[in-house]
Order: sequence, then structure tokens, then C-alpha cells
Amino acid sequence: MSMETRDVLTVPSSPPERETLLVGKPLIAPPDSPPPSETARGITRRSILLGLALIPLNVYWVGTIEGVWHGLHFTCLSLAMNVVFILLALMVVNSLLGRVRPNLVLSQAELMTIFSMLAVSSVLCGHDRLVTLMGVVAHATRYVTPENKWDTLFMDYLPGPLVIQNEAAARYYYDGGSSFWATGYWRYWVVPALMWTSFWGALVGMMFCLTAVLRQRWSESERLSYPIIQIPLAMTEPGGVFWRNRWMWIGFGFAAALDTLSGLAFLFPSIPALTYQGPALEMGPNFTSRPWSAIGSLRLDVYPFMVGIAYLLPTHLIFSTWFFYLVGKAQMVLGSAWGIQELSPQFPYHGMQSAGAVIALGLTALWEARGYLGQVWLRVAGRPSEVSDAKEAMSYRAAVFGFGIGFFWVSGFSVWIGMSPVLIVPYFLIFFLVALTVARLRADTGIPAHGLTNVNPQDILITFSGTGEMSRPTLTTMSLFAWFNRFNRAHPMPVALESLKAASVLRVEQRRMMSALLLATVFTLLCGFAIYPALMYRHGAALAAELNWTGWAVYGSLASWVQSPKKPDPMGMGFFAGGGGFAVLLMFLRTRIVGFPFHPMGYALGVGGTVDRWWMALLVCSVVKGCIIRYTGMKGYRQAIPFFMGLVIGQYVVSCIWAIIAMIVNEPMYWSWTG
Repeated sequence: MSMETRDVLTVPSSPPERETLLVGKPLIAPPDSPPPSETARGITRRSILLGLALIPLNVYWVGTIEGVWHGLHFTCLSLAMNVVFILLALMVVNSLLGRVRPNLVLSQAELMTIFSMLAVSSVLCGHDRLVTLMGVVAHATRYVTPENKWDTLFMDYLPGPLVIQNEAAARYYYDGGSSFWATGYWRYWVVPALMWTSFWGALVGMMFCLTAVLRQRWSESERLSYPIIQIPLAMTEPGGVFWRNRWMWIGFGFAAALDTLSGLAFLFPSIPALTYQGPALEMGPNFTSRPWSAIGSLRLDVYPFMVGIAYLLPTHLIFSTWFFYLVGKAQMVLGSAWGIQELSPQFPYHGMQSAGAVIALGLTALWEARGYLGQVWLRVAGRPSEVSDAKEAMSYRAAVFGFGIGFFWVSGFSVWIGMSPVLIVPYFLIFFLVALTVARLRADTGIPAHGLTNVNPQDILITFSGTGEMSRPTLTTMSLFAWFNRFNRAHPMPVALESLKAASVLRVEQRRMMSALLLATVFTLLCGFAIYPALMYRHGAALAAELNWTGWAVYGSLASWVQSPKKPDPMGMGFFAGGGGFAVLLMFLRTRIVGFPFHPMGYALGVGGTVDRWWMALLVCSVVKGCIIRYTGMKGYRQAIPFFMGLVIGQYVVSCIWAIIAMIVNEPMYWSWTG
């Protein structure tokens, strides 16, 4: 199949689906860029330095709100709340500078450079990355007891350079009321910090290399739409056209007022508030009799910002995601009614269904790109090729060699701490296939979040092979690795891909953008290991819900695997294969049936433990967006875009203001998003 052949994953939409993201004029510029000499001024030294200067503040903010208080989950969203807020704050300062020192005003390219650096910084230091790592490094030493028998089960297999072994350092880390620096406990963190930074930094660098190789294919050949970066591009558009749109301010005002009222009601319960999220909208307890009680949690939350982001998404994806979420609930009810759950409590294996679909989509994307990848390989080998890497973030040869060097490092690291060499390739193959699929999903659809619970190497490998034949060092290594792939929400690869797309849109040199991202990566990891332990020694990691949950989950699972080895799960394998086969079937039908309403990634997300808190927002958006397109056409759809972007920005701003107030008064406040 040639590169020009129509792909299974890139299907021409039916007329109602051709939703162009426009605010006055196209936000996406043509893919061709001017020569580097004309674009070098776009990403300046001052913008990179300013981005680096803001990283420690951002890490501290995220560490306190997400880490210590388990409050507003900034970084669990594709478009991180904190980064949008900081971008808006910079624009306010920009506006003031424009009146007194116009020469100091930041350009759109500079603002987007800072945005991209903070975006990659946030996913690295956020809820599912460094925050969870902080729950792994000292937990075993602090909570080993004669009763749990961890000392005989696995403590001897924990690699000393990766964990805190000093009992006092571990105890005060969890108890709090101490100092990280004055007590000298920082000495016990130096080696773990350097080791984890080298390992995680190598994995992130490998993902950046993949991004550099695949960007041209996805951005220019397939012309994916990148909905997530539409909002920051609109915000920073020269001339302020976006900010003069009346509908944007109406949406902004509605969402801001709603969250302001909710925050005041949190402080003063006598104030009435319009409930749009929270336990009050949990319908699950109303189903008390079998088989309906098997439905579990069923929240009816309608987050304004979720409705706003979803409006920018393809209609078929919105519909498919909430539809398959309800299908998943129906599977649970039927499993209870037919007695299947009594025989197999994990039925209907939603995690394995989603994992099979994600792996199938990743393999399909690579298969469709085989002609392009063949041309890339010719370029790497120095032979004539149809593709050019002159304007890419790095040469293809550098990307391939960089990925190879990174693979040797993470492989050696994994074997050194105990993983069986036989598992190295399948483990990291699954990891990078998931990363690739998540990145393509974001570029193609802009889904607001992508947790994809159980879509990770350890769950898939254990489903297929069990734990009985794995050595204790291998099981210990997989447990220690769970922190960076147990969920797939805060993910660096899609952020890198979106950053390079922004550089292409703004016609600035992509190699400078990649350099900015690499600097942000290294500096964030160093800041994280300096700031996060200090926060925990002060407040006490025992109060940090996510850290504790991660620690108990990691070491509790490890103890269970050692004490009660799991056998291979044939039913889980069947659902994995069924999920992959069903996703391929949906892809095939989308190429054969015009307007086919079911999207394969909607299936993976719907059953993948991702949309429990916001499926209703997608349903509401489906109805609203469908009515707008039906009765006003595409002109009405485009005119309404600023209103829905305003919903996102308005709720983001007020939510972040409550988070800042929490930092000032040192007390938790109203958290609008904890998903």
C-alpha cells in the first residue's frame, strides 16, 4: 500500500462530520513552513528562560494541590488547567507591558513555547507520574511489619538505589512535621533521584524520538486536526480577535459564575449552588436489587469545561464514547443476571477489552504507515528517500539512534534491578504501543482525558502468563514500574506531538521547540525530586491520598503475587482478543459505510475506565452539538465555537483561583475536578 492510499484510521467524514475548528479564520495554518532562517526569531532565548523559570513554581503548585491534598487534578486532563491559567496570566502581563514597554511583549510563538514547556512539565510532575513515584520510593520501608511479612516476601529484592532504605528518613517522610533539608534526610534521596531521573528521562526521550519520526506522517500526510491546541492558539492569536468575541465571554461568564458559586457554597453551606458534579449525582446506590446492583457507580456529572472541550471533538467519537460506556454497564448487568460474575468476578474484563482495542489500533497505525516508515528508514540509511527530515524536530537518523540508545539503557536498567531479559521486549513494546496510540488519539480526536485503566504492560503480561513462572525480582521490578504506566492520563508523547504541531502552525523551527521540551523535561525531573520530598516531610505523605493509594496498591499487589501466584487467565485473553478484533471491525466498517456512527477509540475509552465521571457531559454535548448542526448548519457550529471555548477557560480560571486561595490559606478549597 502506498503512502497515498486511504488509511483505515483516516476516513473521510460524512458532511455533518466535517467540523472545522474556526474562530473568525482558520486556526490551523498550512503545514509547509518557511526556511529556518525566517523562523529562528519565533522561539527565543528569553521565552525558553522564562519557561524554565516558571517550572519550579508550577511543580510546587502541582505538588501541593495534586500531591499533598489530592485536590484539583490539573494534570489528569489533556488540556492541563494550570497551564492554561499560567498562559492567561502571561497574557495579562503582556497586555500591561504593551502599554509601557512594547519591546518586551511576548509574541504568540514565545507564548506557545512557554505553554508547551509547562505542558510537558505538568505531565511529568503530575498526578500519574512523579506524584505516584513519591508513593513508591519510601512506602515499603515505612510500612513493613511482621504481620504483612514484606521482609520475607520481597524486601530483599527491592533495589537499594531506587528506594529509601533508612527507617527514620522513611518514617518522617510519612509522618511530616520535619524538614527535608535541615535534617539531612536529603542525602538518602540523591541516588534514587538520579537513578529514576535517568530511567524516566530516557523513556521520555525515546517517546520524543518516536514523535519526531511520526509527526510528518500524522500532521502533514493524514492532516490530523489536533483539537487540544486550538484553545491556546485562539487565546494567543495576534490582535486579540478571540477575546473580543461576545459569545466567548458569555460562555466564560457562565462557567466562571457556576464555579464561583460552588466554591462559596463549599465555604458557606447556607449559600445555594447549582450541583453539576459530586456524590449527589451518584445514581449507583439507587440500584439495590440484582442484577441491576451490578451496575456499580453511575455518576451524572456535567462539567461545563468537558462539554466545551467535547464540542471540538468529532461527533462520532463523542457519541461512541458515552454509548460504549453504557454498553459496558449493560455487560455488567447481564453478567450478574446470567451468573457469570459468580464464576469470574472480573467479567466482563473491561480493562482487557480496552487493552486489546488500544494495541490493535496502535498496530494498525504502524501497518498503515509502513510505506512512510520504509522511506524514513531509507533516509536513516543514507539512501534516496521520498521524505525529508530537514524541517523536523530532529533528523530521522538522530531519532532512530536516540531511540536505540534509550532502549539499551532502559533494558540494561531493568535487567540490573531484576527483570527477566525475556520480558524486556514484550514489556516495552506494549508500553510504546500504548504511548503511540494515546498520542495519535489526542492528535486525531482531542479527547479530554484518557485514563485507560489496566491498559499497561504488567496487567496484559500477567493476564497472558500469570505470575507463577515469574521470579520475585521480575515481579518486584514490574511493581516498581507501575507508577509510570498504571494510568495513561498525564502522558508526555501527545504533549510533544501537539507542541510540534503548534510550531508548524506558527511557522517556527521545530528543532528549537524540541530543544525547549528536552530542557523542560530534565529541569522538571530535577525540580520534582527537590520539591516533592520537601513538601512531604513538611505535611506528611500519610495525608497524601494518591501517594498512599499507590504505595499500598504497588506493594499489596506484589505481596499477593508472591503469596498467591496467579495463573494465566484464558477468559481475560479472550476478552483482550475480542476487544482488539472488535476495534478492527469498527475500523473496517468506517471505511465501508459513510457516516458509520461508531469510532473504535470511542469503544476503547468507553469500556476502559476513562469516562466514569464525564460520560454524561459527552451525552449532553452530543445532543447540543447535534441540534446546533441540524438547525443552524456548519456556519452556526463555527459561530458557537467561542462560546464553548469560553466554558473551558472560564471554569479553568476560577478553579485555579480556588487552588491559589488554598495555597495562601493552607487549607483545601472547592475542587471542581477530581477525576
